[in-house]
Amino acid sequence: MTAHKVNQAASDRGAMKDFMKDLEEDDDEEEMQEWIREQKEKNKSEADVAEDKYNAKMDKERVEAIAEAKKEAEYEMMKAMQRAEIAKKKAAVEEKKQINQVYAVYAKAMREGDFKKVYDMIEKVGISVNWEDTYGNTAIISAAKFGLKVPIDRLLYLGADVNQENSFGRTPLIEGE
Repeated sequence: MTAHKVNQAASDRGAMKDFMKDLEEDDDEEEMQEWIREQKEKNKSEADVAEDKYNAKMDKERVEAIAEAKKEAEYEMMKAMQRAEIAKKKAAVEEKKQINQVYAVYAKAMREGDFKKVYDMIEKVGISVNWEDTYGNTAIISAAKFGLKVPIDRLLYLGADVNQENSFGRTPLIEGE
């Protein structure tokens, strides 16, 4: 039995030497690669074929799942952008309400001659000294109506425009007569 194994090993070595010799002599690499592929294909078992089919199916399902997840993410992004746009609009409306409330307080202070509040709102809130109420009256027009010299001086110092007309075409100079 040992002699048989020795003969088999020698035969295998001979076949391998012949193969290597053919390989060295054969310059056609593509042909050799094709032959190797054919041999691998011939040697595939049913389990290998089934595994290849399963892997191909899993790859296809993975690609489909990724595409589906991408569609869902895009949809969610679109919905988030819509919610953000709605929130922006609501914030703008709320901001306008707050601004209107501030200007309502300012207009009331102008009408009532509460110039301390007017100065504070100009300096601290940042309301323009030349802001007009619905009738076009500014703080300096209101001060001129009341004939208040100190508020007029302070408003001029803050940059009030003495030539600005109200809706009736009246300036602080006309109101002060």
